[in-house]
Amino acid sequence: MTVRRLCLTLAALLLLAAAAGAADAPAPITVPPGETAPDIIVSFSTPVVIDGTAADGVFVAGADLTINGTVAGDVAVMGGRLVIPAGGTVRGKVFLVGSTSAVDPSCRIEGKIFTMPFLGGEAQAMFSNPAGYLLSVQYDFGFIAKRVFFLLFWFLLAITLAKLFPAHVSFAITRLKTDPGYTAGLGVVTIAGGAVLLMVALALSVIFIGIPIVVLLLLGLFAAWAFGMVILFYAAGDKLLRLLRRTAPSPLASLVTATLLWTAIKFLPGLSLVVSLAALVFSLGITVATRFGTGVPWFRRHRKPVARPAGARPA
Repeated sequence: MTVRRLCLTLAALLLLAAAAGAADAPAPITVPPGETAPDIIVSFSTPVVIDGTAADGVFVAGADLTINGTVAGDVAVMGGRLVIPAGGTVRGKVFLVGSTSAVDPSCRIEGKIFTMPFLGGEAQAMFSNPAGYLLSVQYDFGFIAKRVFFLLFWFLLAITLAKLFPAHVSFAITRLKTDPGYTAGLGVVTIAGGAVLLMVALALSVIFIGIPIVVLLLLGLFAAWAFGMVILFYAAGDKLLRLLRRTAPSPLASLVTATLLWTAIKFLPGLSLVVSLAALVFSLGITVATRFGTGVPWFRRHRKPVARPAGARPA
């Protein structure tokens, strides 16, 4: 399977998943007044309403959790919304990851509240309405300001990494140019493995050990994605300018071209989805393939590192 077919297949699968997420909202999971749910309640994209008692905790991802009654265990919400009106009680801890909350001051929470505002409302929109999040764009001031901010963010990050770790960046760019198929395949494997690990960690969020695992996974995936995106900007800009001018461009010209093109694509919802998916695959793939540009195998530390080109400037 070629890289182009692989990216198109992944885009089609994501579009199907987004379309499925746009279907009618399912009926909420409820615990009626006077009744007790003896086991842990786990819900993905389905609202949960506790009017009675949940004896062993609640975990909700991508939906609202409303507690009118009592939760005897811990509460964890990922990419959703926690609502506790007056009279609601949580006897355990509360974990909010990328979630919003509407908690009445008179409600009772006996445990501690742990909050990780990862993407905030965007995570909620992404989980609860993936089709709307991925395929719709509102061209307001906030959207334009966000695009300008990320343009500057990527530009400064790429410049910083190239200055601090020139050999790592150069090696990763060379590897991406010489072996794009392997990079894409490894990126798909990384996404699948990361998703499985993240789901397991989220399921463990009802106990304390799951929270640091989620944090470490998210930080690791973000670092891998950010490093890979920098490599993509240099490599894609270099490739595009070589096609247009038939000459070797400077790294700065490659970076400026790629970041401007990336920002422009973000204004086109359909194309943005496909390009973002391909960028995610290649960015994670090149980071894992080169171990952040070091060329050192992940699990074979006693062997010599893979030879990488010397030099202080990205290719």
